[in-house]
Amino acid sequence: MSKISLPVSIAVAGFLVASTMLVTTFDIKDIFSGLFGKDKQAIEMPLVQKSKDHILGNPDAPLFIIEYSDTECPFCRDFHNTVKNILEDWGPTGNVSLVYRHMATLNSNSYNEALASECVAEISGNQDFWKYIASIYNQKFGMQIDPQEPRANIYLLATDLGIPEEEMIDCVESDRFKEKVDRQLIEAISEGAKGTPFIVLEYRKGFSEQVDDVVKNIQKQANVAMYFSSDNKKIVIDGALSYEQLSLLIDSIFTLPIPENI
Repeated sequence: MSKISLPVSIAVAGFLVASTMLVTTFDIKDIFSGLFGKDKQAIEMPLVQKSKDHILGNPDAPLFIIEYSDTECPFCRDFHNTVKNILEDWGPTGNVSLVYRHMATLNSNSYNEALASECVAEISGNQDFWKYIASIYNQKFGMQIDPQEPRANIYLLATDLGIPEEEMIDCVESDRFKEKVDRQLIEAISEGAKGTPFIVLEYRKGFSEQVDDVVKNIQKQANVAMYFSSDNKKIVIDGALSYEQLSLLIDSIFTLPIPENI
């Protein structure tokens, strides 16, 4: 699992320094005042929203697998494929869906790819967003970026989807999705992320107490941090799980009793 430094201020500061290499108009003061201002709600992890999130599967599913991911992270690529297999099992039931959020921390490639994926979604819709993410992950070692044209290669995958290159260039160069990408990174860090992938299972019905035993067993097997949110509607997983572990956890959520007080 790739690691980023904590505490939050150090982690974000490091990310911001890296970001200055890829964004032409960048103000560290604006980022800190905008995302670490007086309104703490602004950096808390939001519940899944159909109008704002990228959802693969039933948008009204009772269980969402929220994947905070970096397209240059090999562990993220592996886990993304794991979740796709889970969706082959659970997707037809309408009970489980995948949500993708950005945690672009590794290098300039991942940050540019995050911006580009949002542009694909805006120009061509949710379906092509997922195709674009898959096409990046299908690159064995990530895209090879020309140091003279650091954003040039991200347009090639978009044109393969039939998206005009000029529209992609205008969108990406505008940096209008920069705040969204930055905010999602900080949401994950604020929730306790130490690396990628960072996973959250959101189940608004609330988890039964018996699921806690399953979580403890999986945590020992996977050697990753796992914990419940204070409202008992999220399981936070700081790292990747195998198909077998994730499948077992989902099975337990739907087969064990729902708390009576929910």
